[in-house]
Amino acid sequence: MHTAPALPPITVHSRDYNQLVAAATLAHRLGRPHATFLLAELRRASLCRFEEFPDGVVSMGSRITYRLNGIAPSLAGTLVFEHDVDRCPGGLSIANPIGTALLGLRVGDRMRFEVCDGQEAEVIVEGVQHPTATIPTASIPAPQAISGTNSKESLDRRLDHALDETFPASDPVSVVCT
Repeated sequence: MHTAPALPPITVHSRDYNQLVAAATLAHRLGRPHATFLLAELRRASLCRFEEFPDGVVSMGSRITYRLNGIAPSLAGTLVFEHDVDRCPGGLSIANPIGTALLGLRVGDRMRFEVCDGQEAEVIVEGVQHPTATIPTASIPAPQAISGTNSKESLDRRLDHALDETFPASDPVSVVCT
């Protein structure tokens, strides 16, 4: 009997989590096929505080050295949100399958993922460098409690909270759909 390889554990820090949930939910609502993969990864992620985030784990803004399908040469990129790709030379969008596959992995981890049309690939993390600039803690609102599961209801609550913080009721909001 052939079984699928176990997924490696992933870790996401609390500062990125709400933004990732909001981005994935919006992409899902827009019908982007990749959004389901990102939502599934966020549901299985272990969360930790930013201050306790371990070295060698891929997070947003990390510079990653990786290999696809075990083939040389190694590749490198910086994991960014989709809207930051153009502003970041070598940016690797979380909105594409390889970006999602890398999220939360540790150096040495392997992750299989679907590229397109049922084709599979495997990524191997060879190195991770975190950005040297840190954001002062006082300028960031305290994250919601990390306890609990990453159920659909929990993800929806986090999305609502993130959207409320981003677009308060007093702010006029325009949405243009094309």
